Amino acid sequence: MSVLPDSSFIHTLHHGERKLEEATEFIGRIKSNSDWKAPIFTSDDWFYEKAFLAQYGFDHTPPYAGRVRYPHPKRLSLPGLKYVRVQKKRDEKGRLLKIQYSFVYGTSRELEIIFETAERCKTINTVYVESRNGKFRKDDARPIRPTLCHSKKSVFHDAQANFTAQVMNYTQANDGSKTHQPQCRSF
Repeated sequence: MSVLPDSSFIHTLHHGERKLEEATEFIGRIKSNSDWKAPIFTSDDWFYEKAFLAQYGFDHTPPYAGRVRYPHPKRLSLPGLKYVRVQKKRDEKGRLLKIQYSFVYGTSRELEIIFETAERCKTINTVYVESRNGKFRKDDARPIRPTLCHSKKSVFHDAQANFTAQVMNYTQANDGSKTHQPQCRSF
């Protein structure tokens, strides 16, 4: 799931297993749903680095040095790509001990400048995606095995997830009323 931090809008939703091919397809869908510019990416400790190079990279052949063999082309990232891997360390009870950041693409200074001017998100984190995942688990009983509404076929599960994402994007609960009727969200 790709979430825009300033609005919590679910930008792209992808269904599949945690494999490199699926990650590459997911990043490609993010790219095609946006303006094709490389945004800032933060993720958990997963293999997105190769998927980003496949979608937001180009082949560069170093110049021939005049000796031995011609160099092989190397895959380099686009200059505007910024990707930070967030690694959370927890104790045996699951409590958060510390968070480590690995700047895969981009520098810490480039990201500091971006976060200083951001409206809502002021730190590097994955909280917006984690929040949406928690709401998905709360609002959708299809992935839960012991329930009557468990999806045995992935097509039904995927359709329900897409529907839940659209409901989350275009409605929000009015916390001021007692009945919590959904109201249209203005963008």
